This record gives sequence, C-alpha cells and structure tokens, in this order.
Amino acid sequence: MHVNRRTNQVRAACYASLLTFLLGALFLILPLPAFADGPKIKVALFIDDGASDISKRIFRNDLENCDDILCKCVSGDDIRDGALKNVDAFVVPGGSANKEAASMGAEAREEVSRFVKEGGIYMGVCAGAYLSSQARDTYLGLIPFTTLDQKHWSRVDEGTPVDVELTPTGMEVFGLTKFDVRIVDQNGPIFAPPDATSDSTFTQLAFFRSEVVATGGTSGAMLGAPAIIFSR
Repeated sequence: MHVNRRTNQVRAACYASLLTFLLGALFLILPLPAFADGPKIKVALFIDDGASDISKRIFRNDLENCDDILCKCVSGDDIRDGALKNVDAFVVPGGSANKEAASMGAEAREEVSRFVKEGGIYMGVCAGAYLSSQARDTYLGLIPFTTLDQKHWSRVDEGTPVDVELTPTGMEVFGLTKFDVRIVDQNGPIFAPPDATSDSTFTQLAFFRSEVVATGGTSGAMLGAPAIIFSR
C-alpha cells in the first residue's frame, strides 16, 4: 500500500476526530494516483441539511486548525455548481444520511461520484458512511456494501463506547502500535459482509468487537462487522 505525503496530511488532520467522535462506521476512499506535493491540501466539508451541528463543528475545527490543510464548507448547491472540481478531499460528517442525500440532490450526488472516479478522496463518518453505501437507491453507492437490520438502525440515544479491533493494515494507516481501540457509536451503519460478487478494491481496516443492540434488533449483527473501510 502506498500512502503519500498529502494523504498522510488528510489522515492526520482527521484522526483526532476519529478517535474522539467516530460515530459508528467510517468509509474512506483514497485515490489510486498519488497527489503531487503542495503547500496545502484542499478539503471540502459538507455542512448542508442532514449533517449534525456537533459533527460539523468538530471536523471544521480540526481541519481549519491544520497548517497543511485549506478547508472550505460546501452545500449541495455548491457541489452542483462545481465546488469539488478544485479540491483534493470531500468529508461528509455524521447526522442523517437520508437528509444529506436529499440536500445534495441527484445532480450533486452524481458530481460526488464523478469526483471519486477521477481520483478524489471521499471520507464519510456515520451518516457519511451510510451515504457511501448501496443501502438505498438515493445513496452514493461508492462501495459494494449494504447494511444489516436497517429497521432497527436507532440503537442508542446518546453515544456509547464500543470496542474496535484494527487490522494490521489499519494500524499502518493510522500509525498505531496497538490494535484495540474504543470509539463512540451513535447509530452508524452496520455494514453487511461483502458477497462473492463484490469487487476486491476495498480493505477492511477495523472490525467491531462489541456491540449495541436496539430493542427488537438482531443480537450479534454488529460483532465482526466492518468499522472502518478503505477503498481505491
């Protein structure tokens, strides 16, 4: 795996948020071609309807306080007007994936897909991870995953710590020497295991090792499910 300097900069800027505010699963796309080194990496943060205030605030604070990153906030209208054409990475925070999809609209969602296909980095946390999946027709469908037990998606009222096990690749990506970490779950996606027809361009960086079960939900569904996914 090749992770260049600019990718490291994005990772470093976002990692503080991941450890303290990873609301459920994360989906991260890194481009196949390496970016050329430059003085700033340009990141667009989605702040439209559906993105939660606290998630927007944490990501915005971390990104704007990184010397190597130039952050701008974008809406669905901005994306439709071409706001992603001159950025290196697009971050979609937690909140409501359905509302994020609606505030983007079909045209902006197509623009996000184009951005990724042309080598842009997509980082989705919680709702942003839901949005990257194939769980609904209105989502982005960037990865060949759907979600389990969608009927009981609301598992907690407040963030609940859960145990996560990083894979060796996950430890390398995040620069950690230990494999066991705790994150905060707040109804992020439980990704279904990929089937045999799924493409092989993704790598699972971490798995859930404890779970939160909704009333009437499926016990065990979260155990072993992907917590962080990396894809080309």
